[in-house]
Parts: sequence; structure tokens; C-alpha cells
Amino acid sequence: YKDLDPFSGQDKFGVAGRRAEEQMAFYLRRFFSGSAEVDVLNSLRIELGGEVAQMDHLVLHPFGLLIVESKSVVDSVQIESDGQWIRWFNNHPQGMRSPITQARMQAMLLKALLDKAVKQEGVFDRLQLDVLVAISDQGRIQWPSTGPLPEVCKADQVHERISQKLEEARRAATATVTLSVKNRQRIADFLCAMHKPMVRPAPTNEPVPA
Repeated sequence: YKDLDPFSGQDKFGVAGRRAEEQMAFYLRRFFSGSAEVDVLNSLRIELGGEVAQMDHLVLHPFGLLIVESKSVVDSVQIESDGQWIRWFNNHPQGMRSPITQARMQAMLLKALLDKAVKQEGVFDRLQLDVLVAISDQGRIQWPSTGPLPEVCKADQVHERISQKLEEARRAATATVTLSVKNRQRIADFLCAMHKPMVRPAPTNEPVPA
């Protein structure tokens, strides 16, 4: 429904992150472009009350919404039992912010924006609002001792997780809590209208002061 925004970054980490987003967008397009149940918005950035949420990918389906946070991992990520995340690169560990927490914070702002826009109070309280963290294909996941996390998977597994959530929701849902094609289109149109692309400073050829 919405493509990735143009990208002009030069930083190697920014470029790697962009590649992970492109990879995920490709998988979502490949598996769901012909679906009558799944709509995808890539690179959605919203603002509310001075807060900002930058969602890599937002999936709309008959039973709710799902945020996919793409993470570029060259070597591996280690997830501790207490929720800490560690990124490994060239055998060197470095702490990182939990992308699960990051996606959940995005979901909170998204819900607040949608709640503010609709006239019927509590509509989105009855819908699913899930998050998935997609680790790039070349990365490895070191799971905690408690086992794999349901919110985390490799990028090429995301379509399976989405399909699984749809099937689980279909068995549990009632007709009063589903989003019709028309309603999903209205939500997607609204979110596209609310999209605030990041404004990057224009490159300059002025000499750097000594």
C-alpha cells in the first residue's frame, strides 16, 4: 500500500539498515501482494504530541495491525533471559536497545493516533496490535536459555508468522471485531496522510571550520 521512502544516507550503518528494510519489503510484497487480507505500509513515520514513531513496516489485516521492525545483523544478536540484547560484530559484543520494546512503543503511539482519529471509542482496544522483530537473513540469533521468543524471527520467516497469527485470530475472532477491506483502506489512507517523512539536511560543499 505504501513503498519505502527514498533513502540518501551515506553512513554504513544506515545503509545496512536500509538493506534490511528493502529485504523485508521484498518478502512482504512477494508473499502478500495478491492477498485480499493483508495490506502493507512501509516506512511509516507518525507524530503525536511531540512524540515520533518510525515504523519500518506496518501490516493491516482483518483482525488488527502488526508492526515489523527490521534489524540488520551481520554477525549475530544475543538475547538474554532478562530481556537484554547484545549485538556481536567481529567477535566484539555491544549492547543495543531491545527492538521488541522499540516496536511496542511504536505500537502505543500508533494506537493513540488512531484512537484520536475515530469517533467510536474503544474500537482499537478490540483489535490485535502485535509486533515482530525481523533479523536480516545473514544474521544469527542466539536465543536465551528460556528458548525462542515469539516476537523474533528471521526475515524470511515473517510471512509464516503473519499467516499463523491470521489463522489463530480467525479461529478466535467474531464478526464484530474484524476490519473489512474498506475499513483497512480507510485506515491506510489516513496513515499515509499522517505520514511525516524525515527531513534530512541538504548536503553542503562549504568547508568545515578548522
